[in-house]
Amino acid sequence: MRRRSDMRSPVFACKLAAARRIEKEFSGWHVWVSNLGRYWAVRQGPDARCSRDDPRPMTLDGDDPETLRTALAEAEQAHSVTLEASLLARHAAGITGAASCGFHHKTECGQQ
Repeated sequence: MRRRSDMRSPVFACKLAAARRIEKEFSGWHVWVSNLGRYWAVRQGPDARCSRDDPRPMTLDGDDPETLRTALAEAEQAHSVTLEASLLARHAAGITGAASCGFHHKTECGQQ
C-alpha cells in the first residue's frame, strides 16, 4: 500500500516544483502531484475539449516527472502527426484556409 505524502514536507515541495516545471514545458496542460506522490496532467483551456480527431487523452499520469514528461511528449507528438495529416488531406482535396484538429491550433494550409 502506498503511503500518503506529507504535503508540508520538503520532499513534497520538490515534487510540486517539478510539476510546475513540467507545466511550463507543456502549455495546455495542468500538472499536479497527488497526495500519494504521483504526477498527473490534465488538458486545460481551449485545448480541454475532446475531439474525435484529437488523439491526446484528457488526463495522463506517471510515477515520476520523467514518466509524465514522456507521456506528455508522446501525446503531443501524436497530436502533431494528426494535425499534419489533416492539413495534407485538406491540401490534397484542394481545400485551403484554416484547418483544425479540434477546437484550436488553427493552421493555414496554403496552395503550393
